[in-house]
Amino acid sequence: MPSELPSTIGIVGLGLIGGSIGLALREPGRRIIGHDPNEKAAKTARDRLCVDVLGSLEDAASADVVFVAVPPDVTVDVVERTMTLAGENTVVTDCASVKNEVAAWATKSKSARFVPGHPMAGHEKGGAEYASAWMFRGARWVLTPVKPTATAAVRTVEAAVKAMGATPVRVEAQAHDR
Repeated sequence: MPSELPSTIGIVGLGLIGGSIGLALREPGRRIIGHDPNEKAAKTARDRLCVDVLGSLEDAASADVVFVAVPPDVTVDVVERTMTLAGENTVVTDCASVKNEVAAWATKSKSARFVPGHPMAGHEKGGAEYASAWMFRGARWVLTPVKPTATAAVRTVEAAVKAMGATPVRVEAQAHDR
């Protein structure tokens, strides 16, 4: 049975986590748009069917929901660029393992459509070649919404997380990073 998720999902960063998100959210009628500046990573994700189509950051940001799955040291920059390109109703979330810097940016930006997040899943091997539709099943997915974050945006991300088989858990960013 198809879920209640929007029909387009954007994924920025097509490594292990981004590729697994694409595989986990794949279903008939849903379009998954991927972007990765690394051509080899992007091609691997496309060849493994983690995404339906590869495109620019702007293409991925045009989706209804966008997952930013890039290394923590570039997360804020990529989220900021994604939010600038995203439509007024697009919900954006990240997958960074450290939340304080991301949450501080989210508070400062006052964006109601950004939901900081972190899937508590993965393994020692990286890249879309190791991506799995089952990676998040039974895992916790920490969400650290800040004051400006809209409840509807959080619910949208929670629905996507549940569709991947994970359990969304809301936590303060400072508590997450301890």
